[in-house]
Amino acid sequence: MFGSEPTVAFRPAVSLDDWRLILLAIRPYSHNAEYRELLARLERQAKASGIALMGQ
Repeated sequence: MFGSEPTVAFRPAVSLDDWRLILLAIRPYSHNAEYRELLARLERQAKASGIALMGQ
């Protein structure tokens, strides 16, 4: 049913503080492979957007 629908990237407007809160909230779950992959993608997007991440 969903396979025929086009995939569209969801790109919400997220503030610098929101990025940091989201990343801080996800980091404790990085032992889980799915969260680790999500965290890596979000960190790459943040870096590409010029958002300096703490601890990096």
